Parts: sequence; structure tokens; C-alpha cells
Amino acid sequence: MGQRAVLIIAENEKYEIYYDHWCANTLDSYLFWGPEEAVSFIRKHDPKKGYWLNDVWCEGAVLVDLDKKKLLFFGGEDIIYEIPLRRVYLELLAEMWKGYEIKWAYHGITDLARYAGYDWKSLMDKSKREECEIINSFDSDSGGFYITGVFSINDKNNIIKVFPLYSYDNRLIFCDNEKIIEYVNKLGDRSKAFEEERHKDYTFPSYGMHIDMTSKTSFFWESDTTNADYYDNLENLWDGWEIQYFYDDYQKHAVLIENEHIFPEIDHRNCIDRIRNIVCGENKNPADTVKDIVDALKNSGKEKIEINPAVYAANSFDMPKDSRVDIFEKISAEYLKKIRKK
Repeated sequence: MGQRAVLIIAENEKYEIYYDHWCANTLDSYLFWGPEEAVSFIRKHDPKKGYWLNDVWCEGAVLVDLDKKKLLFFGGEDIIYEIPLRRVYLELLAEMWKGYEIKWAYHGITDLARYAGYDWKSLMDKSKREECEIINSFDSDSGGFYITGVFSINDKNNIIKVFPLYSYDNRLIFCDNEKIIEYVNKLGDRSKAFEEERHKDYTFPSYGMHIDMTSKTSFFWESDTTNADYYDNLENLWDGWEIQYFYDDYQKHAVLIENEHIFPEIDHRNCIDRIRNIVCGENKNPADTVKDIVDALKNSGKEKIEINPAVYAANSFDMPKDSRVDIFEKISAEYLKKIRKK
């Protein structure tokens, strides 16, 4: 139970490491308001309890370098999985962190470890990802109920075919390439599925893959890139093929298939409305909720209650909601003006 996060401040060439048991999925809310508020929140935590988490347990992390004016982070509940939302968030964030270089930690916690000079390989602890059943990716009945990704292939005759994907992650890259090619060659034209889905409130794809049979190259991208350190040996799985990883750059996929309309345009106003809810919502300390539950159990007569002390490693974010709303309305209005001028 929890959403564990590593919080780091670099100052005077030293690194202060803190631990929060609950804030990984709300980190985007706390960081949004600039370096002063972010550092204040981080330093509420006990530095004696801070430590590095491996990539299994770490669901969010931030490093604020006060000396070099840099912000490196990943986390949040929605921005980590939705590319358009993340891009708008980062553009708005830049307005609140004037003078800072802001970077998304595409590799997750290992990016922070690299920056801090820590042994990042020691934090890699995820088991090898297993290949999926190919049919689960291409069949809406076997996979999911809506389009989650885009697959395309440039066959030996230089004909490009595009297919919707329905599985929840990008495990296709771990499948046998010959089996994938054999499977899609049996499928009929499914390109119209994107247009049909768009009329049903088509969500933005979270991953994609392109196979070019003429050059024996496979390209792929995804919204959650925190598994990037595990792709080094993919070419061993695809013998004789080149593998190119685009991280979250789906536009490169659009260029390869010469069809940018497969991907919906970013709805900036909708993204802003959602970001407003994220950063201007009520901030509750989950540790207080745990205390309330424990008190309720005690009052009900429970005598033996064992609680992991780590669940209390959390702090509240104290910036008043009215102040946050006022600031957000100003910067979002300016942002929309800039977008309309482009």
C-alpha cells in the first residue's frame, strides 16, 4: 500500500535524500508551484529516513538542484501515462520554474541516480517482461475495449498498413517479429477503426510500433518510458534487425506512416482543465487518514493493530487553494493566448 517517492535536493554540491510513502501520484501537484514551494514541501520530511528506492518500488521521484537550477522528475497519476497531458503540464510548469532547466526523467529513478552519481544499475530490479499473446494486442475482444496503441508495417512492396492495438502495454516488442508479421499479414484493412473510434471519444494512444520490412528496422514509442533501461538487449530478440526507441515521440511514428491524422490533435483547453483539477485540488495527508483508521479500529475494540511505520512518512502541502487557483488562472490564460497565436 502506498505510492512511494524519492525526493532529493542538491545544494552546495551535496545531496539530501528524503522518502515519502504516499506522494508519487500527487508529485505533479506539489511541484507545480515553483522551487520555493517544492523545496519547502520536500524539506518537511525527515532526512534520516531518506534512501534510494529501486525501480520496482519507486513510483515517482524528484531532484531539485538549487546550485545548477535544474529540475528532474517523474510521477503523477495521469501525466505519466498520457503524452498530451504531460506536454501541456511541462509547458505550464516552465512558467512557474522560471530560470530552471526542467527535464522529465524518462528512465525513472535511474535517471536521478545517474545525475547524482549513484550506482543506477543497482536500482534495476524489474523482472524480465514476458511477451504477450499477439492476438491480445490486435483483437478488441481479446485485449481491451478501446484503442490503446498504433501498429504499422511497411511491407516488402513498400505498402504501409496501419492497425489499432488494444492491449494495455507495449509488450509486442518482446514478441517474435516473424510471428507478428505473419499474424498481421492475415488481417484485413483496419485503418477505418481509428475514425470510428474517434466518434466514440477516441483516447490518445499510449504506445506504438512500426515495422519496416524493407530496411529490417523496428521502431517503437510509449507514454510510460520508465522501462527504457530494459530495452538494451532487444536486438538479441530481433536477430538481424535494428531497433529504434523513440521514447514518447509519437510524431516520428506519424512521419514513418505519412499519416499524422492517426493521432488526435492535442486539446490544450481540455488538458488545462484537467491540470487545474490536479494542481488546484484538495491536498490531504494520507498519513492522517491512516491515523483516523487506526483510531477507529481502537475505538471499535481492536486490541492488536500492527502498522508499518513507513506509512507515516508523508507530509501535507500547505499552499492555500485560493492562491493556487488565482495563479493557475493567470498562467493558463497566458498560455492559451500563446497557443492561439501559433
